[in-house]
Amino acid sequence: MAPSISVLNRLCTLIVSVFLLSSCGNVRFNAGTAEKSIDPGITDTGNTTTNNGGTPRSVTYSSVVPTNLNKVDILLVIDDSGSMKTDQLKLANKLSGFASQLENSSASMDWQMCVTVTRDQLISSKYYWGASVNWVGYTPVSGPQYVLKKGTTGLNDIFTRTINAIGAGVPGSGDERGIKAAYHHFYNGEPGVAGTSGCYRKDAAVAVIVISDEDERSVGGDCKRIKTNMNEDPASCLPLEAADMPSTLLTQAKNVFGTNVRFTFNSIVVADSTCEKIQDETADSNGVKAPSHQGLKYIEMSKLTNGGIGSICEDDFSTNLNIFKDKILNSLSSLTLECSPVASSLSVSINNVATTDYTLSGANLKFNNAVVEGKTISMTYKCNQ
Repeated sequence: MAPSISVLNRLCTLIVSVFLLSSCGNVRFNAGTAEKSIDPGITDTGNTTTNNGGTPRSVTYSSVVPTNLNKVDILLVIDDSGSMKTDQLKLANKLSGFASQLENSSASMDWQMCVTVTRDQLISSKYYWGASVNWVGYTPVSGPQYVLKKGTTGLNDIFTRTINAIGAGVPGSGDERGIKAAYHHFYNGEPGVAGTSGCYRKDAAVAVIVISDEDERSVGGDCKRIKTNMNEDPASCLPLEAADMPSTLLTQAKNVFGTNVRFTFNSIVVADSTCEKIQDETADSNGVKAPSHQGLKYIEMSKLTNGGIGSICEDDFSTNLNIFKDKILNSLSSLTLECSPVASSLSVSINNVATTDYTLSGANLKFNNAVVEGKTISMTYKCNQ
């Protein structure tokens, strides 16, 4: 069965992430930065809950709309496990058009992209999550090779060569953890801090795009989803850690980039049971069928930030790339709250005048009419975490 038009439209949002990761480029991620990537008070092992059942905490927010809202920093998180090669190859011819649309948009987007993978990477005898890798065939005018910037020529060749260098089935790639990779990457380029990678800039929107045919840690920590009928080992079911949780990633974005960051998480994943069946029945070049799983944690993260959700089963990702571009542009008139607020606790005002001229989806608040620069947005709400 072909995906529905609505699913096709959402797919564009997520496709960009898979293509850009290069697993064989030089990594720019030092030990100090990696060790810093665990939030104080977060234990990055074992089972995790997102709510301690205590009294909701109150949040007060106030910020003046800045004059520069056209900057967006994109992180692509690519699943490079063995079953992903076919899906990776769909992307090479589409990404240059996507980047061109960003540059030619009415908002004249000032974009840049970094890329990482869903596994940990061995660097100088240590393993790191969320390390940036170089773009292949890219020589920047200034700055590091792993930050692809607006105005770069030959994008199609760069994308094609990079995706060919990604590979699939790298040892350790079976433990797919796109949320955790993004969590750690956010510290690999903390804005305004000397010596960081430069992947993130002050006052820029942050858009994460994940592409994967599995969930976080394959089954999202739910061992009932293991497919023993496809020879999937029950021992491969591993518990989610703090850094695998959607609410933790949202908190990480706020802690690193500031409470007024415009943050969206977008997913190209196995979005429904129909796609899951198609993936399960599709053999690789060696005739081997690998089990897939719906990306429920990625979908949850996307809904939390009003990001895009697309199907990895789509034959052509170009339509979804257009929608992804629109998601980035739409984020210029939206804010990402620290949580999905407790019902009826949200109060919003513009220049001290209360307003209800917005829509709320998860933790994303989108104004029906963009708030002009120089005005002050204030709000209060409560979080159950």
